[in-house]
Amino acid sequence: MPTPQRKPGAGLTGLICTLLAEPQRFDFFQAVRLLEQWLRSQPQSDAQSDAQPDAHLDAQSDVQSDAHSDAHSDAQVDTHVDVPAAAWPAAQAEPPGTLQLRYRNHLSLAFPPGEISGLDLAGGRLDLTPAFMGLLGGSGALPHHYTERIAAHEQREDGQAPRAFLDIFSNRALAMFCQGWATYRPECMQEADGSDGYLARLLLLSGAQPPQGGIIDRETFARYAVQIRSRTVSHDVMTGMLTEYFGVPFKVEPLIGVWEALPVAQQAQLGRSHCGLRNGVLLGERINRCDTLARIRIGPLRKADFDRFLPRGPGAEALQATLAMFCTVGIAFEVRLRLRAADTCGFCLRPSEPQGGARLGVNAFLLNAPSESDREDASYLLTP
Repeated sequence: MPTPQRKPGAGLTGLICTLLAEPQRFDFFQAVRLLEQWLRSQPQSDAQSDAQPDAHLDAQSDVQSDAHSDAHSDAQVDTHVDVPAAAWPAAQAEPPGTLQLRYRNHLSLAFPPGEISGLDLAGGRLDLTPAFMGLLGGSGALPHHYTERIAAHEQREDGQAPRAFLDIFSNRALAMFCQGWATYRPECMQEADGSDGYLARLLLLSGAQPPQGGIIDRETFARYAVQIRSRTVSHDVMTGMLTEYFGVPFKVEPLIGVWEALPVAQQAQLGRSHCGLRNGVLLGERINRCDTLARIRIGPLRKADFDRFLPRGPGAEALQATLAMFCTVGIAFEVRLRLRAADTCGFCLRPSEPQGGARLGVNAFLLNAPSESDREDASYLLTP
């Protein structure tokens, strides 16, 4: 039977393997975010199998001036990141241990190659050694002779008790430093369960509730929270938003005049009603109103996009839900679809054709030659 060929850290992702092998290439906060996200998404069985002593992965930086020992002490304090119990297999009543992230003091006075001098994955924990902050090292808060004496003690006595004692204080300080850095950065606002806390705040700002059925996702409402919250939205803003969201050309035309029939009770009748010259006399049975209709031109469109925005299509439903996000009460939209000339086909009633057949009044054209212009014959009304 051949010997196992499993390499240390075989269950890790490529980016985490690169971080463990060359931590000096990463920014400190970037490395902490990657490790925290990996710990939250990693099942305990995989994390523990990669953290066994026989698969010890030592990623301490080789750029050191002193030949100090990089073995880690067991006297560490539990803080910061735990793998949630929900990530464990259901067969286990409780996890046998947790893979945690701890911060250690940098025990060297040499110029560091980066913000991180070392990263170890061993014994069921991650030990991160920053080079720019702590109690020891060239950038430490304590005088340099503390670093020299502790380094000499580890070389002479082969013990790490003094360094482990100082790690108790620096570990907590670095953890709070990371939390303070992430306080005002939206990309770092995550809840304890790993959900996006900033997304919930943006949804509250928009004041809108995503529709049922997943027609529009929550991220879309959060992205356009300012436009949705605004009491007045210009047609230019709507044009840019719709074009960006659907990925096809849009053009919104406001104030489209439409004839609306007047009720008999509101019509001017000599000697009866509505005949006062100072009260706005209306002559006729209809009135032209420009505040109840807007026009949306979509295109030029390919055949697949054209079919998507037809009535009862997925694009039309998404467009209706998107328009409902704005305060468009009492306003209808005339949607006009423009089919590009290259996809304009001759009349065909057989759905087995490559063009998918033709629908009367939608995309049925009588042509004896290829079309030279885009066609904008299909239109329908859409009420949010």
